[in-house]
Amino acid sequence: MKASPVRHNAAQNRFEMDTPAGLAVADYRLEGNVLTIYHTEVPMPLRGRGYGYHLVRGTLEEVPCGSTSNSCRNAGSCGRSSTGGPSFRSAGLRI
Repeated sequence: MKASPVRHNAAQNRFEMDTPAGLAVADYRLEGNVLTIYHTEVPMPLRGRGYGYHLVRGTLEEVPCGSTSNSCRNAGSCGRSSTGGPSFRSAGLRI
């Protein structure tokens, strides 16, 4: 599987990723310096194949955490996004 790049759709408060079966999305809320991913969705035919992982990982790479001007924390609340793998936890993000 080759994951597509994740892009930020600020108008809809979500990150998006094109997949062979349609659009995968990660909806978020931004309150102060806390980004909360509260819902992720991958097209049904691709669920369980790693696309959700790549969506959340790409989302976290797009968030300007740790920069001097826009530091933030991530607080995932979606059942899928809150089970983040070791690579997310080792980056110091709370998910």
